[in-house]
Amino acid sequence: MLGGPEGGRRKNAGGWTVAVRMRKRALPMIQDLCNLSGPQFEARLEQLRTQFLPHLVAYEATESVEEFEFPGSMQQELEEVVAFEQRCCADLHWSIEPGRDGRVRFVVRGLPAGENLMSSLDPNRRG
Repeated sequence: MLGGPEGGRRKNAGGWTVAVRMRKRALPMIQDLCNLSGPQFEARLEQLRTQFLPHLVAYEATESVEEFEFPGSMQQELEEVVAFEQRCCADLHWSIEPGRDGRVRFVVRGLPAGENLMSSLDPNRRG
């Protein structure tokens, strides 16, 4: 549901225009940027938690960008993640970039201020 005092389209700190929906559920705000339903969204987070988070080598975040660094051997799998996420979370910019020491970085740009994917993937770790 868009509109109202907290809904609409806004520019985040990185200059990206993002849709902001009024929150009616207990799921993370990052879900409001995704077109997956509640159960689909939770299943996707669980898939990312179990298949990718255990392989995370490094993580960095700024106000509107998150960078997850993985072994270079995961590049093809991460490219598939980017292709999927670009369809369901099109208001964000997803990419794979070269990392340090032969690693690859999974980069998410355009996050609203104060929001991050890491806190949805691992509630014990904040971005």
